[in-house]
Amino acid sequence: MKLCNSFIFSFEKMRKFIFRLLLFLLVPIAGAAFLFIAPYERKFAFNYASSDCDGFNWIFYRIFENPKPVDVAFIGSSRTGCGIDDKSVSKIISGNKNQTLAALNFGYCRYGRNMDYLIVKFLLENKKPRIIVLECTEDDQGGSHLAFPWIAQTGDLFASTLLINEKYVSDILGGLESRIRQMRETILKTHRDSLPNPEKGDFQYIEAPLFGDSLELITESRKSQEKNPGLESNQPSADWSNNPSNWFTVNYLRCIQRLALEHNVKIFFLYMPSFGHGKVKPSALHFYPKIGEVWIPPDSIFNRLDYRRDYVHLNERGGDALAKWLAPRIATELTK
Repeated sequence: MKLCNSFIFSFEKMRKFIFRLLLFLLVPIAGAAFLFIAPYERKFAFNYASSDCDGFNWIFYRIFENPKPVDVAFIGSSRTGCGIDDKSVSKIISGNKNQTLAALNFGYCRYGRNMDYLIVKFLLENKKPRIIVLECTEDDQGGSHLAFPWIAQTGDLFASTLLINEKYVSDILGGLESRIRQMRETILKTHRDSLPNPEKGDFQYIEAPLFGDSLELITESRKSQEKNPGLESNQPSADWSNNPSNWFTVNYLRCIQRLALEHNVKIFFLYMPSFGHGKVKPSALHFYPKIGEVWIPPDSIFNRLDYRRDYVHLNERGGDALAKWLAPRIATELTK
């Protein structure tokens, strides 16, 4: 049966349109593929990420440029950054030894287990830590870190699937954006060879001598209790890892575990709750021991007003108290 001429004419026009559209799309697709295949400089990556958090400057310097060893690594959000006095911990665990042991604070802004994974991976590729301590909080449900696509190499960027990473598409686009910026700066010869104002010290602890506003701290704590009634009496779920909303976290903690096993490194979790939540148990408490031992400091450290900078961060007094509690445990593990 013959088709009418008008249909044939429309089909031919559509075929040409589709062909031209594919040709038009081929150029940006090929360009994007080239950018993801081309070398992506780590120094540029951390430089780019420093727009989100200055701590990435020091992290790059300490892992890639400073030749001194790293014996213990504390990794987590700004709770870790403001809460663990790495210089004090290092001094305590070194004792009277001739060589100072380095227990370093690799805290960064905000949350993201995929950022924990990248830092662990870079550390194990360039240093030989014996212990890695990962921060944990009341509810470990954080998604992809904002700076992850800027720092991740292409393989790690594409490895996280859409099934477990709801920000997968935006991560790919973020990675493409940073690579376009690198190409642009290279072409225009504006590419910087050094990080902006890098902190060249051996330690990173962010001292916070300020005291949090008592009324604000109490108000925030009450708001949290109203939002999550019965939080202190809630028991961690044994099925936490089976909840799809936690698969992202589970996946990256498993990846960190595999890296640690390959390099014979011990993994520990350090509980760092918000103000007033010292007695609240971590929601993933039943899962963490599958990766590493969980250290839960006394709630007196986290529930004291004079130990707080704000609702989620310890101040200098709190950091000192935590260092004195934490250091003997680190020292004991290093002797095993």
